[in-house]
Amino acid sequence: MGLEGAKILVIDDSPAEGQQIVEALWEANYPAMFFRFDQQILEGLREAGKPMKGVRAVFMDMDLLGHGMQGDGKTMYSVIQGALESLLDKNNGPYTLITWTRFDEYSDDLYAFLRDRMEDRGRAPTALMKLKKEDFRPGNPGALATQVQTCLGQHGSLTCLSSWEVAVNAGASDIVSNLAGVAGQGVQADNEFDARLASLLRKLSVAEAGKEIERRGDITPHMHSVLSQLLDDVASQISLPLYDPEHPEGIGQIGREEMNSWRRQINAMLNYEKVPKPKIQPGSVFSYPDTQVAADLLRLPNWRAQDVVIRAYYFRRETASRRNAESTAVREAASKRATLVLVDITPPCDHAQKKVIWRTFVLTAKVPLDCLSYLWRWPDDQEIAEEGRVWADYLWISPEFKLDEDIFVLLFNSRMMFTINNDNTALELLGIPNGRIREVLLADLLGWIGRQISRIGHVAL
Repeated sequence: MGLEGAKILVIDDSPAEGQQIVEALWEANYPAMFFRFDQQILEGLREAGKPMKGVRAVFMDMDLLGHGMQGDGKTMYSVIQGALESLLDKNNGPYTLITWTRFDEYSDDLYAFLRDRMEDRGRAPTALMKLKKEDFRPGNPGALATQVQTCLGQHGSLTCLSSWEVAVNAGASDIVSNLAGVAGQGVQADNEFDARLASLLRKLSVAEAGKEIERRGDITPHMHSVLSQLLDDVASQISLPLYDPEHPEGIGQIGREEMNSWRRQINAMLNYEKVPKPKIQPGSVFSYPDTQVAADLLRLPNWRAQDVVIRAYYFRRETASRRNAESTAVREAASKRATLVLVDITPPCDHAQKKVIWRTFVLTAKVPLDCLSYLWRWPDDQEIAEEGRVWADYLWISPEFKLDEDIFVLLFNSRMMFTINNDNTALELLGIPNGRIREVLLADLLGWIGRQISRIGHVAL
């Protein structure tokens, strides 16, 4: 477990010294890329907008301008910050900064500067390693590679994730190789392979989407779906080296609020996509139309006063014994902070095979976390509400999500479902989705709605 297969970036103003590191890592079978520092090249990269992702180690020459380190070094620190922000994607993730320099005494200050100043945490280093150029000479690549491996191996959790990352990339490569191998059987001419591979990809897409794309049509979303399923299967079979954290009790040092923040962010990663593709997909989340025209054309109720709907169909009803002027005012204020959204629950197979004539949506309340008390069951004979249990059986609540500073739950009402004609005019009125419920949570939601619809009731005299 360690550096094998992870990306290493070397930044230096001297091609000779930068190439020395890269060649040493190459000879030790580690992938590495050299970037010769140049302000004009960096400007071009910023304009192109194609930064790198997945870099796990950065060798950094601290004297990128070749003028030596002067004063407190902050001028050069800013240059280094600019280089990292141009070369690394904002979601690059954790990496070790390896200072490769003759000015070793500045390394700690540089690391602290970058950790403090870089707003996108995905671009900020998470660990520091210091190497002196004079300690490594050409002709001994093993010494440099061993030193780097030793450093990165000290961070067990990071190397565990890096091993998984490398294995997933290898799995994707295996899928491409296997598909190409099938398509390449019996190829006679040089120009035949691409046509055979295109035919294979179309057949896979037809199997996913149905006959209507057999002759023509964009296969990209359907091909992506099939490949994602193959990759998911490969990823589920990945065998990683044993990782048993040595100090699990350290988790106890994390405060309750921070742990709750972690939990909500992980919930969002697992179950909610913040910025889906503009094209409508299963689980797409739309803001409720706020104009009379849109509501009329979509044949939806014109509920511009959303707080009234939220109090009537989503918030727990007030009992006479607990109702007073103050509690009513507080409840109304809370309902104004919640919003209505439409969640597409049209079956995924209907999306893929274009069977949809009317799209089905469930009207859902997006409720801020500090308003949860209005969602819980509170019988008259109890002094406090039953936290975690919604007040009506036709309501279903999502996990708690945190997206940036937005912390909320989604409250679904099985009695509030609508259908909208699946034509371009209607979909344009809905606008672009502002989120998407991911597959596993959507499957649970559809199962719950199905049970609500299919309940067998009886009447007795």
